[in-house]
Amino acid sequence: MRILAFCSLLLIALPLRAQVWHELPPMPTPRYAAAAAELNGYLYVIGGIGENDALLTTVEVYDPVQGVWIHEVPQLDEPRAYATAVVLENHLYLIGGLEGDTLANAEATDDVLVFDPEGGWKEVASLEEERYGLAAVVFKGQIYAIGGLSREAQFFNDRLNRQPAPLSTIEVYDPQQDRWETVARLPQAVAFAAAALLGEDVYVIGGLSSNIPVTLIQRYRPATNEVIPLTTALPQEWWAGTALTYRDRILLLGGLGGARGTPLANVYALTFTSGRLEFRDLPGLQQARFSFAAASYNDTVFVFGGLDQPEGHPLDSAEAASASILTPRESPELPADFDLAPPTPHPFREQVTFTLSVSARRSDAPVQLVVYDLLGRPIARLLDRPLPPGRHVLSWNGTDAVGHPVPAGVYLVRLTQGPYHREHLLIRIR
Repeated sequence: MRILAFCSLLLIALPLRAQVWHELPPMPTPRYAAAAAELNGYLYVIGGIGENDALLTTVEVYDPVQGVWIHEVPQLDEPRAYATAVVLENHLYLIGGLEGDTLANAEATDDVLVFDPEGGWKEVASLEEERYGLAAVVFKGQIYAIGGLSREAQFFNDRLNRQPAPLSTIEVYDPQQDRWETVARLPQAVAFAAAALLGEDVYVIGGLSSNIPVTLIQRYRPATNEVIPLTTALPQEWWAGTALTYRDRILLLGGLGGARGTPLANVYALTFTSGRLEFRDLPGLQQARFSFAAASYNDTVFVFGGLDQPEGHPLDSAEAASASILTPRESPELPADFDLAPPTPHPFREQVTFTLSVSARRSDAPVQLVVYDLLGRPIARLLDRPLPPGRHVLSWNGTDAVGHPVPAGVYLVRLTQGPYHREHLLIRIR
């Protein structure tokens, strides 16, 4: 009996890490080296490289509410891969990349396209330098394009024994003047790095420098065009992954790690305090992948395609995770009289009970108890009103907002009272 009980607990515990990431419907077009961005609640996956090293004009859109792919969207006029995409003022910008029919004849471009749902794709001012494998961020109404490679794709088709030149330059785009301008240089030129905005600073993380993977973290402050030295670095070489900002941290997803370039499923959270780096391991992707597209929407991280081995085939798989489940909130200085006890029974089948303690410090604030799914969507709002301080007990019968039973799986229950919050993972079984 003890062995049976242990096995049951193991079966419950093992899926927790894997189920943080939720499998999505596969992409209609397998691809890597695509760009992705969220616009008006839809996830756009743009261009990339498909089977037989063919560069793609394909644009496909994922609707996260309906959970379906949409095909009827304007396609690119010319193939594009290893570009980057950002959204500014309700317009999606596709910046730089490679152009050509196949990887063997592709060349770097300085072209920049802008898309809006009403007018489709059109060209705007070109970059000052042709570049692919670049990163980009938006800061105070302007776009910053960072690093990349400058010449034709000889890194992939190196008959002449030459390497493309990595770039250290940072260009800024002013949409009012429709103009790019080089404003700064990184200490180290990098390509296939990731960049994320945290506060007033842009962190440029990892990458390749002269075809050598690095552990560098470089910091740039766009408000003053300063490059600020950091005395910290990644634990290992890392490139061809993605960085996304969530609250006060940067999430690093997948990529290639180590000097030999091992495909990674790892997800990490980076936080910076007074120039110091804190590096935290988070629940990993379901599939190791690099050169994939990623974007965030509605507190959810989405990952599309990529490669799972250097000589492999493009992936069509996609997955997503609630960022709040990946990185549970840490509420500083919680009062002793505020708490959410672990749900009972757990896991549950038909009904689960929550015991909560309401603080006297913020007795004026509404108390909310909400159940979320793995994509960060509210499934059931169990409580949303002021409660007197003290202990309260509430039960839930496992139904959603319209009374339908929620399926078996992993959920998150969160208690909030003003600035205070506590949460627990919640498992339903059949």
